[in-house]
Amino acid sequence: ERLQPLIRHAYEHVCRQQAWNSFLDVPEETSEDNDRRVTDAWNERLFVGNEAAERQRYRVSESRRRVEQLDRLYHLVQESSGMITADGEQSIVEAAAKLPQGYQYSLLARVKMAQRRTSAIERLDKALKSGMSEAAIIAASRALCDAKCEKMVKPATRERIELAERRAPVLKNLHAISDDISEKKRLKKIVAAWDDELLADCREADRWRADYQKAVEAHTDNGKEDQQTSGWGLKNLNVFGSKERSSE
Repeated sequence: ERLQPLIRHAYEHVCRQQAWNSFLDVPEETSEDNDRRVTDAWNERLFVGNEAAERQRYRVSESRRRVEQLDRLYHLVQESSGMITADGEQSIVEAAAKLPQGYQYSLLARVKMAQRRTSAIERLDKALKSGMSEAAIIAASRALCDAKCEKMVKPATRERIELAERRAPVLKNLHAISDDISEKKRLKKIVAAWDDELLADCREADRWRADYQKAVEAHTDNGKEDQQTSGWGLKNLNVFGSKERSSE
Protein backbone atom coordinates (compact mmCIF):
# COMPACT_ATOMS: atom_id res chain seq x y z
CA GLU A 1 0.00 0.00 0.00
CA ARG A 2 2.87 2.33 0.71
CA LEU A 3 3.95 1.90 -2.90
CA GLN A 4 0.60 2.94 -4.34
CA PRO A 5 1.27 6.72 -4.18
CA LEU A 6 4.66 6.18 -5.81
CA ILE A 7 3.15 4.04 -8.52
CA ARG A 8 0.36 6.57 -9.12
CA HIS A 9 2.89 9.41 -9.22
CA ALA A 10 5.08 7.50 -11.69
CA TYR A 11 2.07 6.69 -13.82
CA GLU A 12 0.97 10.34 -13.91
CA HIS A 13 4.52 11.37 -14.78
CA VAL A 14 4.56 8.96 -17.73
CA CYS A 15 1.12 10.10 -18.86
CA ARG A 16 2.12 13.77 -18.54
CA GLN A 17 5.28 13.19 -20.55
CA GLN A 18 3.44 11.33 -23.29
CA ALA A 19 0.76 14.03 -23.46
CA TRP A 20 3.40 16.73 -23.51
CA ASN A 21 5.32 15.02 -26.31
CA SER A 22 2.09 14.77 -28.32
CA PHE A 23 1.49 18.47 -27.77
CA LEU A 24 5.04 19.35 -28.84
CA ASP A 25 4.59 17.31 -32.02
CA VAL A 26 2.10 19.87 -33.32
CA PRO A 27 3.85 22.30 -35.73
CA GLU A 28 3.95 25.96 -34.74
CA GLU A 29 2.39 27.03 -38.05
CA THR A 30 -1.17 28.27 -37.60
CA SER A 31 -3.72 26.34 -39.63
CA GLU A 32 -7.01 24.61 -39.01
CA ASP A 33 -5.35 21.21 -38.73
CA ASN A 34 -2.74 22.43 -36.26
CA ASP A 35 -5.23 24.43 -34.21
CA ARG A 36 -7.48 21.43 -33.80
CA ARG A 37 -4.50 19.26 -32.88
CA VAL A 38 -3.38 21.81 -30.28
CA THR A 39 -6.78 21.96 -28.61
CA ASP A 40 -7.10 18.17 -28.66
CA ALA A 41 -3.58 17.64 -27.31
CA TRP A 42 -3.91 20.08 -24.41
CA ASN A 43 -4.59 18.33 -21.12
CA GLU A 44 -5.46 20.83 -18.44
CA ARG A 45 -5.33 18.30 -15.60
CA LEU A 46 -1.84 17.08 -16.53
CA PHE A 47 -0.36 20.41 -17.64
CA VAL A 48 -1.65 22.82 -15.02
CA GLY A 49 1.19 24.29 -13.02
CA ASN A 50 3.86 22.91 -15.33
CA GLU A 51 6.21 25.75 -16.21
CA ALA A 52 6.84 24.66 -19.79
CA ALA A 53 3.14 24.03 -20.37
CA GLU A 54 2.09 27.34 -18.85
CA ARG A 55 4.25 29.14 -21.41
CA GLN A 56 2.09 27.53 -24.13
CA ARG A 57 -1.22 28.55 -22.61
CA TYR A 58 -1.52 31.63 -24.81
CA ARG A 59 -1.01 29.49 -27.92
CA VAL A 60 -3.77 27.17 -26.76
CA SER A 61 -6.13 30.07 -26.12
CA GLU A 62 -5.53 31.47 -29.60
CA SER A 63 -6.04 28.06 -31.18
CA ARG A 64 -9.30 27.62 -29.32
CA ARG A 65 -10.50 31.03 -30.44
CA ARG A 66 -9.80 30.17 -34.09
CA VAL A 67 -11.43 26.75 -33.76
CA GLU A 68 -14.56 28.38 -32.35
CA GLN A 69 -14.60 30.77 -35.31
CA LEU A 70 -14.14 27.85 -37.69
CA ASP A 71 -17.03 25.97 -36.09
CA ARG A 72 -19.22 29.04 -36.55
CA LEU A 73 -18.12 29.21 -40.17
CA TYR A 74 -19.01 25.56 -40.70
CA HIS A 75 -22.43 26.24 -39.22
CA LEU A 76 -23.04 29.18 -41.58
CA VAL A 77 -21.98 27.17 -44.60
CA GLN A 78 -24.25 24.34 -43.57
CA GLU A 79 -27.15 26.77 -43.21
CA SER A 80 -26.54 28.11 -46.72
CA SER A 81 -26.56 24.66 -48.30
CA GLY A 82 -30.34 24.72 -48.66
CA MET A 83 -30.71 28.09 -50.38
CA ILE A 84 -28.09 30.67 -51.25
CA THR A 85 -28.93 34.19 -50.13
CA ALA A 86 -27.07 37.49 -50.20
CA ASP A 87 -27.24 37.75 -46.40
CA GLY A 88 -25.99 34.19 -45.98
CA GLU A 89 -23.00 34.76 -48.27
CA GLN A 90 -22.19 38.02 -46.49
CA SER A 91 -22.29 36.24 -43.12
CA ILE A 92 -19.80 33.66 -44.40
CA VAL A 93 -17.46 36.39 -45.64
CA GLU A 94 -17.64 38.29 -42.35
CA ALA A 95 -17.01 35.16 -40.29
CA ALA A 96 -14.00 34.20 -42.41
CA ALA A 97 -12.60 37.74 -42.13
CA LYS A 98 -11.99 37.11 -38.42
CA LEU A 99 -9.45 34.40 -39.25
CA PRO A 100 -5.80 35.41 -39.80
CA GLN A 101 -4.71 36.43 -43.27
CA GLY A 102 -3.16 33.49 -45.09
CA TYR A 103 -4.74 31.02 -42.68
CA GLN A 104 -5.23 27.56 -44.20
CA TYR A 105 -8.54 25.80 -43.57
CA SER A 106 -10.81 23.35 -45.35
CA LEU A 107 -13.58 25.85 -46.15
CA LEU A 108 -11.25 28.29 -47.91
CA ALA A 109 -12.60 27.49 -51.39
CA ARG A 110 -16.19 27.96 -50.18
CA VAL A 111 -15.29 31.28 -48.58
CA LYS A 112 -13.64 32.49 -51.79
CA MET A 113 -16.85 31.65 -53.65
CA ALA A 114 -18.84 33.64 -51.08
CA GLN A 115 -16.43 36.54 -51.55
CA ARG A 116 -16.94 36.40 -55.33
CA ARG A 117 -20.69 36.38 -54.85
CA THR A 118 -20.80 39.30 -52.43
CA SER A 119 -18.43 41.25 -54.66
CA ALA A 120 -20.65 40.57 -57.68
CA ILE A 121 -23.75 41.64 -55.73
CA GLU A 122 -22.05 44.86 -54.61
CA ARG A 123 -20.90 45.53 -58.16
CA LEU A 124 -24.43 45.12 -59.50
CA ASP A 125 -25.91 47.30 -56.75
CA LYS A 126 -23.37 50.02 -57.50
CA ALA A 127 -24.09 49.88 -61.24
CA LEU A 128 -27.85 50.02 -60.65
CA LYS A 129 -27.61 52.96 -58.25
CA SER A 130 -25.35 54.88 -60.60
CA GLY A 131 -27.41 54.20 -63.70
CA MET A 132 -24.72 55.88 -65.77
CA SER A 133 -23.72 52.79 -67.72
CA GLU A 134 -26.05 50.12 -69.03
CA ALA A 135 -22.98 48.11 -70.07
CA ALA A 136 -21.79 48.13 -66.45
CA ILE A 137 -25.14 46.67 -65.35
CA ILE A 138 -24.85 43.92 -67.94
CA ALA A 139 -21.24 43.14 -66.98
CA ALA A 140 -22.18 42.99 -63.30
CA SER A 141 -25.07 40.63 -64.04
CA ARG A 142 -22.71 38.33 -65.95
CA ALA A 143 -20.36 38.33 -62.97
CA LEU A 144 -23.29 37.06 -60.90
CA CYS A 145 -23.80 34.24 -63.37
CA ASP A 146 -20.11 33.38 -63.25
CA ALA A 147 -20.36 33.20 -59.45
CA LYS A 148 -23.39 30.91 -59.82
CA CYS A 149 -25.66 33.15 -57.79
CA GLU A 150 -28.03 34.53 -60.42
CA LYS A 151 -30.91 33.01 -58.46
CA MET A 152 -30.31 35.63 -55.77
CA VAL A 153 -31.38 38.39 -58.17
CA LYS A 154 -34.84 39.75 -57.35
CA PRO A 155 -37.49 39.83 -60.12
CA ALA A 156 -37.44 43.65 -60.29
CA THR A 157 -33.66 43.65 -60.65
CA ARG A 158 -33.87 40.95 -63.31
CA GLU A 159 -36.27 43.16 -65.30
CA ARG A 160 -33.85 46.08 -64.96
CA ILE A 161 -31.02 43.91 -66.32
CA GLU A 162 -33.18 42.87 -69.27
CA LEU A 163 -33.91 46.55 -69.96
CA ALA A 164 -30.17 47.28 -69.94
CA GLU A 165 -29.64 44.47 -72.46
CA ARG A 166 -32.27 46.02 -74.77
CA ARG A 167 -30.79 49.48 -74.37
CA ALA A 168 -27.21 48.41 -75.03
CA PRO A 169 -27.38 48.24 -78.87
CA VAL A 170 -29.08 51.63 -79.04
CA LEU A 171 -26.50 53.23 -76.78
CA LYS A 172 -23.70 51.58 -78.72
CA ASN A 173 -24.92 53.32 -81.86
CA LEU A 174 -25.12 56.64 -80.04
CA HIS A 175 -21.60 56.27 -78.64
CA ALA A 176 -20.36 55.56 -82.16
CA ILE A 177 -21.48 58.98 -83.41
CA SER A 178 -18.42 61.13 -83.94
CA ASP A 179 -18.17 64.71 -82.68
CA ASP A 180 -16.01 65.58 -85.68
CA ILE A 181 -18.85 65.57 -88.21
CA SER A 182 -21.11 68.55 -88.95
CA GLU A 183 -23.91 69.36 -86.54
CA LYS A 184 -26.50 68.57 -89.18
CA LYS A 185 -25.12 65.07 -89.80
CA ARG A 186 -24.60 64.48 -86.11
CA LEU A 187 -28.22 65.34 -85.25
CA LYS A 188 -29.49 63.13 -88.04
CA LYS A 189 -27.46 60.21 -86.69
CA ILE A 190 -28.76 60.82 -83.18
CA VAL A 191 -32.36 60.86 -84.40
CA ALA A 192 -31.80 57.71 -86.47
CA ALA A 193 -30.36 55.87 -83.46
CA TRP A 194 -32.80 57.18 -80.86
CA ASP A 195 -35.52 55.07 -79.25
CA ASP A 196 -37.97 57.04 -77.14
CA GLU A 197 -39.43 54.03 -75.42
CA LEU A 198 -36.11 52.55 -74.30
CA LEU A 199 -34.30 55.78 -73.50
CA ALA A 200 -37.11 57.70 -71.76
CA ASP A 201 -35.45 57.63 -68.32
CA CYS A 202 -31.98 56.42 -69.26
CA ARG A 203 -29.27 58.48 -67.55
CA GLU A 204 -26.58 57.30 -69.93
CA ALA A 205 -28.57 58.73 -72.85
CA ASP A 206 -28.80 62.19 -71.25
CA ARG A 207 -25.66 63.36 -73.05
CA TRP A 208 -27.56 63.11 -76.38
CA ARG A 209 -31.03 64.00 -75.11
CA ALA A 210 -30.73 67.76 -75.55
CA ASP A 211 -29.52 67.36 -79.15
CA TYR A 212 -32.34 64.93 -79.87
CA GLN A 213 -34.90 67.39 -78.48
CA LYS A 214 -33.27 70.15 -80.50
CA ALA A 215 -33.72 68.13 -83.68
CA VAL A 216 -37.34 67.32 -82.82
CA GLU A 217 -38.16 70.95 -82.04
CA ALA A 218 -36.50 72.13 -85.23
CA HIS A 219 -38.62 69.67 -87.19
CA THR A 220 -41.81 70.76 -85.39
CA ASP A 221 -41.09 74.44 -85.88
CA ASN A 222 -40.57 73.96 -89.58
CA GLY A 223 -43.75 71.89 -89.85
CA LYS A 224 -41.98 69.20 -91.81
CA GLU A 225 -43.07 65.73 -90.74
CA ASP A 226 -41.56 62.78 -92.50
CA GLN A 227 -44.13 60.14 -93.43
CA GLN A 228 -41.59 57.44 -92.57
CA THR A 229 -41.35 58.61 -88.93
CA SER A 230 -42.57 55.99 -86.46
CA GLY A 231 -44.80 56.76 -83.52
CA TRP A 232 -41.94 56.45 -81.03
CA GLY A 233 -38.88 57.57 -82.94
CA LEU A 234 -38.06 59.93 -85.83
CA LYS A 235 -36.02 57.42 -87.76
CA ASN A 236 -35.94 59.21 -91.13
CA LEU A 237 -36.31 62.75 -89.92
CA ASN A 238 -34.78 65.41 -92.22
CA VAL A 239 -33.46 67.66 -89.48
CA PHE A 240 -32.41 70.74 -91.43
CA GLY A 241 -33.95 71.92 -94.68
CA SER A 242 -36.03 70.02 -97.18
CA LYS A 243 -35.27 66.63 -98.66
CA GLU A 244 -34.32 68.39 -101.87
CA ARG A 245 -31.75 70.53 -100.04
CA SER A 246 -30.35 67.63 -98.05
CA SER A 247 -29.66 65.73 -101.23
CA GLU A 248 -27.72 68.60 -102.73
